[in-house]
Amino acid sequence: MTRIPVSRLIPVLLLMMLFSLSRQSRSQCIQPPSGTCSYTGLNGNCKVVIDRSFPAAPATIYARRGSTITVVVVNSSPFEQLSLDFSSAKAVVPTDNFQALLGGQSGNLQKFSVVMLDQVREAPLTPTPEDFLKATIAAISSEQSGVFTTDFNTFLTTLGPIINSSILATACDDAGAFTVAKKADRVLPEPSPWYNFEDWKKAALTKIGFDPSNPSDPTKVNLKIKNIDKEIIDATTALSKLPQDQQANLRPLLDTVTQNQLAIKARIVPNQDLILWISGLSDPTQQEFPLKDHSINRDDWSQAVWNLNATNTASVEVKRVAASPYKPAQPTDALLAPPSKNLVAAVTVQFQSASRIEFSTGIMVPARPFHSYATAAIASNGAVTGNVVQETLTYTVVPLALVNIGIKQGIVRKQPVAGFASIGTGYNPATSSVEFGVGGTFSWKSLQIGVLADIGRDQQLAGGFYVGEQFPASNPPKPLTSTQWSVKPAVSLSVRIPITSIGK
Repeated sequence: MTRIPVSRLIPVLLLMMLFSLSRQSRSQCIQPPSGTCSYTGLNGNCKVVIDRSFPAAPATIYARRGSTITVVVVNSSPFEQLSLDFSSAKAVVPTDNFQALLGGQSGNLQKFSVVMLDQVREAPLTPTPEDFLKATIAAISSEQSGVFTTDFNTFLTTLGPIINSSILATACDDAGAFTVAKKADRVLPEPSPWYNFEDWKKAALTKIGFDPSNPSDPTKVNLKIKNIDKEIIDATTALSKLPQDQQANLRPLLDTVTQNQLAIKARIVPNQDLILWISGLSDPTQQEFPLKDHSINRDDWSQAVWNLNATNTASVEVKRVAASPYKPAQPTDALLAPPSKNLVAAVTVQFQSASRIEFSTGIMVPARPFHSYATAAIASNGAVTGNVVQETLTYTVVPLALVNIGIKQGIVRKQPVAGFASIGTGYNPATSSVEFGVGGTFSWKSLQIGVLADIGRDQQLAGGFYVGEQFPASNPPKPLTSTQWSVKPAVSLSVRIPITSIGK
């Protein structure tokens, strides 16, 4: 048994580990499927794929009139809505004004005031009504601080990368890093909101005080607020029974918790809207957008440009939640303040009629030789005694120009293929005459291979002469010949020169 040195195994093991980590790091992203549209040929119905995590505008797609080009988008964001909008001119990326808007609105976010009371002095064995009410108000303030377990102003700033930027180029790797750290039981980084979405959603709901595993969680908040309302009413009743001087001391404290309670109630609806929005987010699936030829005249060629735009849906929700006072969603919001669209990629399609006639240039190789005849002297003891008829067979290559009439064209493995009926003409160097080729040709990409009938001129013996015939030395040095039309099988190799704007 052959033993492999450890020194040789180390580089192999390192490469395997790197390959494994690279696969793990992108495991959260969908491997984009292969599109079927060709960029070098005239397409029929086909698909072009755009990876939202790494968007690249496809090259111009050439398609037959009446075809449908389907744009497939994978790895899109759950925080945006994609649309494929027609544009007859160069697209202009609209400015995203939400960053400035959020910056202006976030300062207006309702903040909760937590009253810090001086430590209650040690109560005597029999507390006075004033001391008892003061301790009650302090307890109410403490309960108010626990109604919501987060500062929403701080939480909204964590949505900044989602709202103010597109999908990060490292999003797939970041999601994979979170998954690897999770499996390794290490300190976890923040989950990627784009491609580690489910973990991000759980973390976001936990941050705003909602237990994702307990759907009745908002009911608990409402119950807390209801109990505090009753305690404030009881404290107000107790305050009215105290002497005027004691009421003057405790009234500011009770007014503060009352104002806090109003602020808490004002945040119930927007906070619940935010919880419902996050809870309702779902990991987006593959999206498809069909592009069709809308030209009127059948013979017209038309080039159309569609812009794949992304509308940030998170900005609309956060804008409402951050506003003060809170304004519920209205049916007219989309009309009065439409969200801006960001250009992801442009798709250009040129619809044109398929050219039935193309040209190609190359060579034709006849399978059979061409003939020529001459006489050769016969000598004996150094003296010419006669002549003999000899035949020379010449195989040659004929430069050829072909006219191709399309029979069937299509796309195979994103490359153009076609079958043609072809006729061509060339120059035969063996006979110094014009040669013709007629037959069928098949093309793959720009390479064209044909099976042709080579129609040309060839020589044959005349006057009764035959190959090997001997005659006296006094006879003419050349046998009689005649030129006749001949048909020989041949193959051709040429390069397509299509009469289209594709140029391939």
